[in-house]
Amino acid sequence: MKKIPPDMVKALIDQGIELHATQNGVSIPVINRIYLKMKGGMRFSDILVTNGYICNGHHRYIASLLAEVPIGRSQGITALPDIVHWESVKLDPNNWDTKDKIKMLNEQDAKFNNTEYENIAHLLI
Repeated sequence: MKKIPPDMVKALIDQGIELHATQNGVSIPVINRIYLKMKGGMRFSDILVTNGYICNGHHRYIASLLAEVPIGRSQGITALPDIVHWESVKLDPNNWDTKDKIKMLNEQDAKFNNTEYENIAHLLI
């Protein structure tokens, strides 16, 4: 499967998306890993939303839109967060996760999807 380039993420943001951002940046490699897993049929936990603002799940939300795979939404447990316009969110080309964290996330995703770790890791090749 093909990876998502930063300009594709920017184009998605520029066309306008439903939920509002509350963080100043996202990592393109993190979005790509989630995107590849979603396209491979993996499910993810709900994103947390308060009054149309993402409290937790910016990367999952963007990946789900790009993969055209719906993601669940649950009520966020927080005060109304700071508003950040998507146009000002930095699309960071750097990987925010270490190799150990990626392994841990893949293990969690395998458990959540009731599958073997190798099935998750295979999607990221």
